[in-house]
Amino acid sequence: MTRSRPLRRRPAAFLALAPLLAACTVEYASLPLPAAFFQEGAVDELRPPERRAVLGLEVALNEADDLASLDLQPGVRVVAVVPDGPADLAGVRVGDVLLEVDGVTVDDPGRLESVLDSIREERLVKLLLQRGARVFETEAVPEVVTVETGRTVAWVERALLRVAVADDGPGPGDPRGIHPVVVGLGPDSPLADAGVRVGERIVAFQGRDAGSAAEFVRRIRLALEPADPFTLDVLDGAGATRTVEGWAWDPGRRVVAVRLWPVFGWRTTPTEDRDLFWVGDLVLLDLFRYERIGGEASWSVLGLLHWETGEAVLEEEPVLEVPLGGGGEAHP
Repeated sequence: MTRSRPLRRRPAAFLALAPLLAACTVEYASLPLPAAFFQEGAVDELRPPERRAVLGLEVALNEADDLASLDLQPGVRVVAVVPDGPADLAGVRVGDVLLEVDGVTVDDPGRLESVLDSIREERLVKLLLQRGARVFETEAVPEVVTVETGRTVAWVERALLRVAVADDGPGPGDPRGIHPVVVGLGPDSPLADAGVRVGERIVAFQGRDAGSAAEFVRRIRLALEPADPFTLDVLDGAGATRTVEGWAWDPGRRVVAVRLWPVFGWRTTPTEDRDLFWVGDLVLLDLFRYERIGGEASWSVLGLLHWETGEAVLEEEPVLEVPLGGGGEAHP
């Protein structure tokens, strides 16, 4: 009578592969947003003539002196002053930084326009300015004039928050009308998912004053990437403020790299139209290596065999010019 030997599990092979499998890494990256999402988002229309207050100056964003910095400094920089206009008579000069109008901070041109739109009659307003290291206060009487040109009625951010906002005048809790109003929410808008409704006002974004409608859209594009968290302070129709949180729209992710060193590795870089694949990393060279950049590709085996393929490029040969009238001699 023979006895069958009981089967025994042999985990040795698995244990030998475990450190190798643990070394395997996979990288993901968000899919790129369509370029059309970042096109200019202004919606313009012609409006009937209306009365508006003007100071007789032109302003721009107060950008940092460091060209590598995207941060803005407080206030708006004065780039032009109308001679004998309200600002000129108040002593405002080109190069000054306008910080406040009647106690309201003006950190972008749209906010200044909103503050002036709330002034319906010629009256004294206080201006807080900075000239060099000196901060000082002056007074001006804005001129109320009739404006007949078209105006931007909404700014649209199509990619990350999918929202349309406007500078729409005074409202509950916002008597000066300085906060942008939500006038539209796109499909799958993260703001709608967070409970924001059309007609509510954006008071703060990421812990900072949201600025005008144009500035709010600009800050979204600077501060957020797909799937990033965001925080808003929202003013509802009853004048109550609440904080909402959410995540920017995410177009999805894809695998961009797989690496099991020293066995193999693969990486793709969609933004550069580039792929790389290798087998057997021997530190100084690979057993096999393939790389593609655009329409050109290269293969290498042990660094000894190497060949490339690519797009054919026609090159023009220099043309010899022959003088008219003969002579038989050609000159390049």
